[in-house]
Amino acid sequence: MLMSLNNVNMSYLGGYMGLDDISFDMEESKPCVFVGARGAGKTNLARTICGLEKLSSGTMTWKGKDMTKISLQDRNFGMTFPIDSLQKNKTLKENIAYPLVLRGLDKQEIDSRTVDIAKTLGIESCLDTIAKKATQKILQLTILARLLVVDRQLYVLDDPLKEFDPTEKHELVAKILSKLEGENYIWLTSDCQEGKLVSDDIYVLSHCKIVDKISASTSSVKHLASYIAVHGEECEDESGILRYDGEHWAIEVDGKCYPCIPPISDIYRDKNILAMRLNNQIDTTYYFDLASEYNIAKVKNG
Repeated sequence: MLMSLNNVNMSYLGGYMGLDDISFDMEESKPCVFVGARGAGKTNLARTICGLEKLSSGTMTWKGKDMTKISLQDRNFGMTFPIDSLQKNKTLKENIAYPLVLRGLDKQEIDSRTVDIAKTLGIESCLDTIAKKATQKILQLTILARLLVVDRQLYVLDDPLKEFDPTEKHELVAKILSKLEGENYIWLTSDCQEGKLVSDDIYVLSHCKIVDKISASTSSVKHLASYIAVHGEECEDESGILRYDGEHWAIEVDGKCYPCIPPISDIYRDKNILAMRLNNQIDTTYYFDLASEYNIAKVKNG
């Protein structure tokens, strides 16, 4: 394995949980994709992997070596930072070139690399624009360019396209992946459809932990967060009761019963559950335990 995280926990001062028992393996030159809503722990994970936050417990290894013993310079990892991290009174070109300047490259190499990545992302004509006068979308592409302009061992893209609509994302993901071909990278996003453009296998983050792993063609999900990620904003949660009349199971919501597939165990009979309303219809193929938010419907391969 290129990188392994085992039972990683990270807490901020005051006890705020940043990561909760995170474990996963990353293979050489194979993308690793995470999907999670705002507050799910995406940025916490990115910052911990890049060495900007310290582990509270657990282990991280890179090519078999303890990552806590590898300096930030020797790691040579990079991540996308918020737009506010840009120098507002500098041009986009100066912002993109900044990490190259820090590395002491000569001006010709800096100019060549900066123009090349700007062309890839379609912002070459904006290079002389002062950052504070650029649009949010252009600034987000500038953040991406600043990451990708440097040769790194690992690229960590934290919600890199959140300013863009689905149509724009298709084209941009293709451009970014062309630049990252053969490289090691982690892609974190709040948009499951975006994640599917990057990889067939996706980890789902919720409450700062990995709760599920789904595929682009998944037929079943294990957790409420996965269901919401797959279906998007069409979902609304509904409190319900799981009923059984001796022959058929049903979800009772607001006094009305909806025939459903059986639960994984009879112990859920007459228990409060969480159902989902999708396109104004109760989804009777998935329903969730109120406490754990895990799917308790007996779905195929579930």
